Amino acid sequence: MNHGTNPDCFRDALSLSRQIGFSQSSCACQANLANLALIEENPRRALRCAQKSRHIALEICDKRSEAIAEENLALACVMMRNAEKARAHFARALRLAAKLHDVQRQVSVRLGCVEMRLSLAGGAVSRGTVRKLLQSIEDNGFMDLRPRALRILAETMALHPQYKQEATEWLKQAASEAERLSNSPEQIACRKCLDRWSQTGR
Repeated sequence: MNHGTNPDCFRDALSLSRQIGFSQSSCACQANLANLALIEENPRRALRCAQKSRHIALEICDKRSEAIAEENLALACVMMRNAEKARAHFARALRLAAKLHDVQRQVSVRLGCVEMRLSLAGGAVSRGTVRKLLQSIEDNGFMDLRPRALRILAETMALHPQYKQEATEWLKQAASEAERLSNSPEQIACRKCLDRWSQTGR
């Protein structure tokens, strides 16, 4: 995942990739544009970009890029509150990642599934589930995923009033680590989460 958030950079790269016929780069650019649209909470654009990314991935038989596209499609469907389609895309992404023995992608997809349950199922998520994913991230050195996992853990804990203060501390740590890693999407996600909590009093 590219952590930049400048759409012009991705569009310039996409234009150049098309000119030189570099399909793999075009696929990655569409995936990054999908990520950016998700950050901007524009699920329809995210859906379009992820579909283009998946189409290219299928053409060039790039299973890892296909898995990334499926996860982005799932996250766009979550944002559009279409749980059935989101589950189908997550399931395909997980199958692809498992076939590739790509543990990092599997963890990323499972984090997405937790986000779906938080968003669409009223927070029916065990803190233990998120902690296990966080432990897997730490054991395997997938540190780019750690800020996201910490934010999701914080959101899970925030559902319980007795853990409100602890949840806030986890979220601040997630934001700090995202900043250290120059992970702009997670910095934005953490900021939005803090703003939402301040408005709702959570």
